[in-house]
Amino acid sequence: MRNRLTSNIGLKVIALVFAFLLWLAIVNVDDPVDTKQYSGVTVKAQNESLITNDGKIYQVLDDTNVVTVTVKAKRSILKNIDRSDISATADIKNLQLDSMVPITVTIPSFEGRYEEARANPLNMRISIEDNESVKLPVTVSATGTPRDGYFIESTSVSPDNITISGPKSKVESISSAVVTIDVSGLSADASVKGSILFYDAQNNLIDDSLLTTNVGDDGVTVSVSVLQTKSVPVTAAASGVPASGYNLVSVSCEPDTLELVGSRTMLDSIDSIVIPGSLIDVTNATSTVESVINIKDYLPTGISTADEKSGKILVTAVIESYGSKTVNYPVGSIQVQNAPDGYKLTYQNTADLSLKFQGSEENLASLAASSLQVSIDLRNITEAGTYDLTVTVVPPGGCTLTESIKVTVILTKE
Repeated sequence: MRNRLTSNIGLKVIALVFAFLLWLAIVNVDDPVDTKQYSGVTVKAQNESLITNDGKIYQVLDDTNVVTVTVKAKRSILKNIDRSDISATADIKNLQLDSMVPITVTIPSFEGRYEEARANPLNMRISIEDNESVKLPVTVSATGTPRDGYFIESTSVSPDNITISGPKSKVESISSAVVTIDVSGLSADASVKGSILFYDAQNNLIDDSLLTTNVGDDGVTVSVSVLQTKSVPVTAAASGVPASGYNLVSVSCEPDTLELVGSRTMLDSIDSIVIPGSLIDVTNATSTVESVINIKDYLPTGISTADEKSGKILVTAVIESYGSKTVNYPVGSIQVQNAPDGYKLTYQNTADLSLKFQGSEENLASLAASSLQVSIDLRNITEAGTYDLTVTVVPPGGCTLTESIKVTVILTKE
């Protein structure tokens, strides 16, 4: 038996080596080494305190904290590796050239069963800046419309100013801190939570991913005060007597209605606003008297206008001599005669025509826009253009138009 085992030992060794090589070749053919890429792997920074302890802060450039990892391993191993198994780290203590941090890739649950794991890019690029802080007031921007019949009286924010910290270049670019709230459908006072957004001087939104505030994740609270609204008419009177031979024809207000805001109790007590006659004095007047009144001075305490710009009222007292009357006639009511086919007519000025008449007091008393026949004639106009046309006015008997009126019309091809 010993002879059998020891005879031809060289050939047996060669056969054993050949068998191993053959086995290795078969295994490699059946389960070859391959590579696979895993995109979207997030790089975790380590030892960040080496930067922050010096009162500085860093930011990642060009999204180099998200990499593609190439893993080299046998195919049977690769099919079991998931992106979540891969760990990519960038250790700040290995910082090079003040901006490059090498990325190390490991696959802990497959340790020793893969040949290589490499990130692309190989380095996380960062910029290091001083950590800056600035204190800014918080402003409120309200969007949406409250429920019909209600008005947002005011908003207040708590806290009303915040401290913002982050990279110096970013902090210095902040011009405003704004919290936006939606007031759609509000009909009562409310407290609304809101997140703060930051804008530069050109009102561009600033990325706040590297910014922190002293309010943290709690944000700020906006208190919204809601009042009810009511539309009321505005009237005016006049005082004094016009000059001999003249009379006061009418007193009108523009606007003639106002939207008021206040408590329901206060609004229910107001049916109209009357401007005192003492503010419009027509004593010895021979022409129309106009006066701009700040209506806010005559509103009850606790009542205001919904629109801050609507507090001015133009009061017009029309003064005319006896035997004359002015009628305002809408341009759109002018009858157009002999208009050419295929053309569209528009008026350059759409303001009412001011038509002045003379006549007896009795006839003038019944004179109104509805009693007039007003027309223009396009008989001799055959092409597009702009034309000044005399207006034909036929008043009722006993009244005479004191001066002719023209309108400018624009004729365009349809």
